[in-house]
Amino acid sequence: MCVQVSKNIVLQWGEMPTSVAYIGTGQIMGWGNKAIEIRSVETGHLDGVFMHKKSQKLKFLCERNDKVFFSSAKSGSSCQIYFMTLNKPGMANW
Repeated sequence: MCVQVSKNIVLQWGEMPTSVAYIGTGQIMGWGNKAIEIRSVETGHLDGVFMHKKSQKLKFLCERNDKVFFSSAKSGSSCQIYFMTLNKPGMANW
């Protein structure tokens, strides 16, 4: 895999992410224990955010068409699935 750096951008995360991924809409998605943030690759602008009341471990499952999917482990063997529809930058919905 060859990666070419075209510009440096400093991102100001609301919560420092534990993981970051580039998604197909030309955005960067970062997530930690209380938040999932979607940011523009070009400007670093916040395009969407989802905040949890309680800290929980989130696991990125996949990106499919215009959606990203996460799961959160609950006590016992159950989990909750979250998905986010990625419309256009600035139009993210949960």
